[in-house]
Amino acid sequence: MTSFLGTVAPLSSDLSLILQVLVLVTLTVGVFRANSRQFMQHGYVMLGCVVLNTVTVLVVMIPVVRGLIRVVHLYVLSLLVRIHAVVGVVVLALGYYLIWVWRLATPAPCFQQKRKMRALAAAWVLEAVGGIIIYYLLYM
Repeated sequence: MTSFLGTVAPLSSDLSLILQVLVLVTLTVGVFRANSRQFMQHGYVMLGCVVLNTVTVLVVMIPVVRGLIRVVHLYVLSLLVRIHAVVGVVVLALGYYLIWVWRLATPAPCFQQKRKMRALAAAWVLEAVGGIIIYYLLYM
């Protein structure tokens, strides 16, 4: 039986993949907001991305990863899943740290966090690409 994306993935994994691609597109919008000096809009967009990512992680990814780590005997895939999980935790932690620094206030405190924001953006993209690779290896 195939899913609506044409794979053998469960519906939750298909939805997670689509949501993560949507988050990446939205992150790009947030970067453009910052480059356009629309800092408050940038902050709200990024807040939405972190919250949506958190929901996806809690509802879909953690249950799937728990099952994979127990079941998968292929060392490379198991290692990739573990690395993806660790990077994902770092991305979420740094995302929430930056939201805490901002605290929905004027963007002034965030200007000092620019390097962390860029590191977060790079890690988030790498983590998303890793998730897409895992999806491909599992379900294609």
